[in-house]
Amino acid sequence: MDIFTSFPNAIVTDVWELGTVSRSTEVGKSYEKLGYIDCIVDEEVTGGQNNSPSADYITSQTMLFVKPEALAQYNIGQMVANFMIKNTETDQLYEITGVGVGQNQETGVVEHLELLIQPTEAIEEDE
Repeated sequence: MDIFTSFPNAIVTDVWELGTVSRSTEVGKSYEKLGYIDCIVDEEVTGGQNNSPSADYITSQTMLFVKPEALAQYNIGQMVANFMIKNTETDQLYEITGVGVGQNQETGVVEHLELLIQPTEAIEEDE
């Protein structure tokens, strides 16, 4: 049983959107919306203190579990290089920093992709 069948109430709709990213443009990175993706969200925030007063830190990691057919493609290298994610509730853009493949161990079928994302900034193209 895949994660979406196991946890149907955890699926978030109409919040996260997939878009393309263009890098090294005259204005830096630019983002262009493709459309919404349904996903299951796993968020983690950690922080800590060191002895130096300026060495406190907070890190945020978010992982989205997405059905492969919901993505424009699922070549994992291309996902990291050419796509971004946006949370439309917060207007926060995210880089895709890693992609994992969730494969059924009995059948070999890819059931989901795990997108590791981190906050970033980019210029948004007009819709």
